[in-house]
Amino acid sequence: MRYDPRDVSHIYVRDPETREFRSVGRRDGRLDPITPWEHKGDRARRRAANARSDTEKVKFQRRIAEIVRGSKPSKAKLRDSVRRIHSAEVGKPYEAMRPPAPEVPAERPIREKRLLPVEEW
Repeated sequence: MRYDPRDVSHIYVRDPETREFRSVGRRDGRLDPITPWEHKGDRARRRAANARSDTEKVKFQRRIAEIVRGSKPSKAKLRDSVRRIHSAEVGKPYEAMRPPAPEVPAERPIREKRLLPVEEW
């Protein structure tokens, strides 16, 4: 890997097959020349613009911890759910001793309402 110390906008990487250096563009797609100290200054300005106080950082960390704790079920819940699934698949011995359920009477068809004759005046 090589670069010009006066212009870090272009970096050259050696191709392993042809052993030639190829130009690789910046990740943000900008092509204007930039020196290393300009790049460092730009990064420092961006970090300062996005800087947060210690209390904000702690608040974000606590919120992230709450989300992680709330989204991940405990091992006991996972174990119980797996056991519940496995036990639902197996026939139960007490089901054979249960008396058969009474037959449900067939539903009657819904009767149509009688319409009263309407007299027009």
